[in-house]
Amino acid sequence: MKFDLQKWIKRNGKNDYHKKLGRILEKYYNIPVVDVMKELSNEVIEIIKKLGIKLENKICTEYEFDIIEGQVFDYYIFEGMTEDEKAEVKSLDGTGISQEDVAKAMYEIDAISEKHHF
Repeated sequence: MKFDLQKWIKRNGKNDYHKKLGRILEKYYNIPVVDVMKELSNEVIEIIKKLGIKLENKICTEYEFDIIEGQVFDYYIFEGMTEDEKAEVKSLDGTGISQEDVAKAMYEIDAISEKHHF
């Protein structure tokens, strides 16, 4: 998704608040900041691929990184989840991946988020 700051300002006004928000959105959607293939371990890259999640060999925007994080999170069961929440978690059947593997992937993804202040 490409964010157009000029269209945003034109549509939403030119006050300082909208300009600042527009710059934040432009950075979120357009500025590459994370090279996931370099920042994730090879083990976690393989876990993510086995889950059927596509990783591209490029520097991702924060938006693209958030999509990857959400896709992995769809498989994650953590302490304190209700039964209804657990029922919404995607099944790992047939992936060869365990919940421990998913937890390891989430741990590395969270570390990247903290490193980049997402």
